[in-house]
Amino acid sequence: MASTSSFVNGSSSHIHLQRTDDRKCSGRLDLYILDCPVCCEPLTIPVFQCDNGHLACSSCCPKLSNKCPACSLPIGNNRCVAMERVLESECTFSQSICPALDCD
Repeated sequence: MASTSSFVNGSSSHIHLQRTDDRKCSGRLDLYILDCPVCCEPLTIPVFQCDNGHLACSSCCPKLSNKCPACSLPIGNNRCVAMERVLESECTFSQSICPALDCD
C-alpha cells in the first residue's frame, strides 16, 4: 500500500492508495482537494492550470483576468488533464455510503 501526504491550503492532506492487479487504484482522498482553490466550489471539467501547476475552475479564470492568483502567471489556456481524470473517476457513491470495503 502506498501512502502520500501533501500540504494544501494551510492544512495537511492525506492520500492513501492501493494498486490492484487490474491497474486500478483504490483508496481514500480528502474531497476538499477537488475544490477550486479560488472559489472553493467543487472543480468541474475543464480544469485549468498555470505553468506552475496552480489550478482554477473554468468559471474563475475569466474573473481573474486569466492571471493566476498564486503566482501571477497566465491561467486559463492550459488544461490540467490529470485533475480532470481524477474528477472523471470520482466515486459515484461519494454522497452516500459506498458499498466498497473500508470506503466511508
